[in-house]
Amino acid sequence: MSNLDKILKMQKEFSLKNSIKKIKKIPQHIKDAIIPDIAIIHMRKDICDSCEFLTKNHRCLKCGCLMNLKVKLKHTSCPIGKWDKVKNLPQ
Repeated sequence: MSNLDKILKMQKEFSLKNSIKKIKKIPQHIKDAIIPDIAIIHMRKDICDSCEFLTKNHRCLKCGCLMNLKVKLKHTSCPIGKWDKVKNLPQ
């Protein structure tokens, strides 16, 4: 196997599509521990969509995060306090 073939194989292994497939295989109880209810995701997204610090690429100018991803995680919060992390996280 050539070096180029090895690099291409590594690139494929770390591709976004491959990562999404792996995320879908995570057991539901683990997803429930890190992903909030859909209503919370929508509420956060609505708040961010109206925020003056959100770029057209959905990046927050305050924290630098991609908000389409950040709003989907329980442990995250808005850097200027517009929404908080979900409180019922396992310790």
